[in-house]
Amino acid sequence: MSDIFDPRQALEQAGGSAELARDLFGMLLADLPGLRDQAKAALASGDRQALWDHVHKIHGSTAYCGVPELREAAHAMEKAIKGGDGVDLVEPFAALERAIDRLLAEGPRLIEEAGWD
Repeated sequence: MSDIFDPRQALEQAGGSAELARDLFGMLLADLPGLRDQAKAALASGDRQALWDHVHKIHGSTAYCGVPELREAAHAMEKAIKGGDGVDLVEPFAALERAIDRLLAEGPRLIEEAGWD
């Protein structure tokens, strides 16, 4: 298992269906750039509710894809947002963004290596 992608977990979360696991992972990869950009804009504008909404979508999207690094980073960002106005959001967001970028860069190779074809 890598910290980026756990194909066994993804397959289990998809009820044993390789096709569903591949589709869910593909949808996550397709949605992440837009969600990342929306969250980044919300952070820059100080709109905590919009930031929460976008980060929560990212976290929810990880539930069925076997992506532990991204799941943990999204969860940490949610906790930071819930922490209130005094909590620094820059570092947790940077960690989330790194996890997203890493998954986007490695995702196509990882899905190939899963052998779900």
